[in-house]
Amino acid sequence: MRGVLKRVLKQTAVNAAKEAGKMMLASFGKRHSAKSKGSTDLVTEVDKKAQSIIFKKIKSKFPKHSFLSEEAPSIRGKSDFLWIIDPLDGTANYNSGIPFFCTSICLSYKDEIVLGVVFDPLHKEMFVAEKSNGAFLNGKRVTVSKEKSLNKVMVGADSGHIKRVQSVKKMMKIADSVRGIRWQGAAALSLCHVACGRLDAYMTANTTAWDAGAGYLIVKEAGGVITDINGKKDVTFKTGVLASTKQLHKKILNKIK
Repeated sequence: MRGVLKRVLKQTAVNAAKEAGKMMLASFGKRHSAKSKGSTDLVTEVDKKAQSIIFKKIKSKFPKHSFLSEEAPSIRGKSDFLWIIDPLDGTANYNSGIPFFCTSICLSYKDEIVLGVVFDPLHKEMFVAEKSNGAFLNGKRVTVSKEKSLNKVMVGADSGHIKRVQSVKKMMKIADSVRGIRWQGAAALSLCHVACGRLDAYMTANTTAWDAGAGYLIVKEAGGVITDINGKKDVTFKTGVLASTKQLHKKILNKIK
């Protein structure tokens, strides 16, 4: 891709995330009309408004691109570009007034993730990564933790909406070996916290491309390692993710297998 196109793609994603985040922030703490998707998953009118904002912003610049989003049927355009979007990651948190949620926008080109943008509107934190160009928080480069000792590690975790028992069992295998575990409820944002060293690792037994696609690239570009929960490098997201550092990844895998 040409440099000019890369800049326009990145800026479009950043602007879309900011606009959606502004709307989400204005509605945070208010009552929302939440509906169930399956037995435990939720969708609110804010999810749909955020999605509409993001779609409109991106389509105005790239009308022929394809789209995959949590809250809408996939749109296949005549292009090698696929936008993978979670307009509101952490809906259950948001709906309950818990201040841990974000917008996640990921771009795939010829089936390879090349751009990841995650925006936390509450803390005004914009995480951005481009393939082979590093990971950044509000314009400053970030890197993963340098911690090597398992007993000093802080791990983020999610049970997800399916495979909950499997996630909990995996975490129980490592619980006595680490400093702490934090169940957070927004995979994209937790992965970004690994990327900037706030968490030393993050794991869940089940996630989706829209939950973890942007965070996947942000962790890799920050120098981290991310595989599925079983250690396979070909991450499909259906078998969850384990993100950590090069020093910790094998140690954690050996504990949870």
